[in-house]
Amino acid sequence: MLSPQDQLTELVRTLETQQHVFTTDPLLITEKLQGEDGKPIQKLHRRASRIDSNGALAQVLGKIDGRTKGIMVIMSVVWCISGFLGLFTLLQTNVVNFFYVLVCLLGFHTIMLAGWLIMTLINQGKQSSNWFASFVSPSYLIRGKDDVTLAAVNLYERQLQHSGMRWYLGRFSHQLWLATLTGMLLAIVFLLIVRQYSFSWESTLLADQTLIGLTNMLGWLPSMVGFSVPDSTAVIESRLAADAMSLSAARQWAGLLIGSLLMYGIVPRALA
Repeated sequence: MLSPQDQLTELVRTLETQQHVFTTDPLLITEKLQGEDGKPIQKLHRRASRIDSNGALAQVLGKIDGRTKGIMVIMSVVWCISGFLGLFTLLQTNVVNFFYVLVCLLGFHTIMLAGWLIMTLINQGKQSSNWFASFVSPSYLIRGKDDVTLAAVNLYERQLQHSGMRWYLGRFSHQLWLATLTGMLLAIVFLLIVRQYSFSWESTLLADQTLIGLTNMLGWLPSMVGFSVPDSTAVIESRLAADAMSLSAARQWAGLLIGSLLMYGIVPRALA
């Protein structure tokens, strides 16, 4: 997206081509700027700001921008709540299958993140989809048939067609995923504080030593930042575990669950 000052400058240029009558005469502003110092782009910005002396153009642009950001905030809150409620529903039993819950937390998220990376490499330089531009058209956010409003809406729609818009849309997608994962993290921390859980794992084909190695591999990154990782005793104890699991073993699994969500979910999304 263009910066607010660039948007104002482009809006003034567009309105000039449409013979719009401004509050301040553009010719007088241009004559005064000829004797001033500054780079050409700085003079263009200054010219646009002075032509919009009453701030009417900037107000229309600000209204569209504010409503767009408001929708993003509302959607992020909804996604965060949905993540919280989804995990809250998942962890209603006292005995939790650790690897099943971990796949529910990070499985689809990891696939989508990998898909985004692949599509980013494939679609370099290509324009964003036209259907998305029509779906998020600013004409839905602001009413008005005057030439200023129509020109401002057209300006935003042209930006949606720009090849760089996919980075802006990608950032919004990551923001929603991050909100969902944050909601899940809040649910995990809340439930681990108010409830006592036992963690288990089940497998017909995998032996104890295989799961010990898998757990150590999974816990390498979380352990680097201080999260606990179940030792071999805790892993063996957790096979088909019942409610009688020791508190120390349960805390080790809980630490690995929180650490995995942070290091393999939230941190990669925040970096993306």
